[in-house]
Amino acid sequence: MKFPLKKRKHQYYLLVSVSLIILFFIGYELITNKITSEAERLVEEATTQNVREKKGILQFDFNEFDKFISGAEKIIDNSTVLKREQLKNRLVFNSELAFSEEIIDASFIYFFKENEAVYTSFLGEKKLEKEILHRIRKLKKKIRFLK
Repeated sequence: MKFPLKKRKHQYYLLVSVSLIILFFIGYELITNKITSEAERLVEEATTQNVREKKGILQFDFNEFDKFISGAEKIIDNSTVLKREQLKNRLVFNSELAFSEEIIDASFIYFFKENEAVYTSFLGEKKLEKEILHRIRKLKKKIRFLK
């Protein structure tokens, strides 16, 4: 008589184990879909951020090139007054500044007395001041070499 009772007990265990297996696969599918959708969202966000960064870099490069072109145009427009050597020096200096990799966020103040610079002051970082002075020295050496 105990046989049907044991059979029912085993059926109950079988039903519970099959139910747990089914619940496991349902949970696995739900979690996998959530992980997949989250991963897709993160990849999309990373690619849009990358595109924004590249867009910003291109915009910055375009602005630098535009500054160079406008500076060169101004120098050439004033070239009727300048000698050839002065024109060349100004264009070389303009190109060095425009194509430098550093952003120069500084100002120069000049005080003139009878067409001569009496006092010059630099407003900005000391590191940039050294860098600019170094570039000016390099340009002077290039100009001496070209003469």
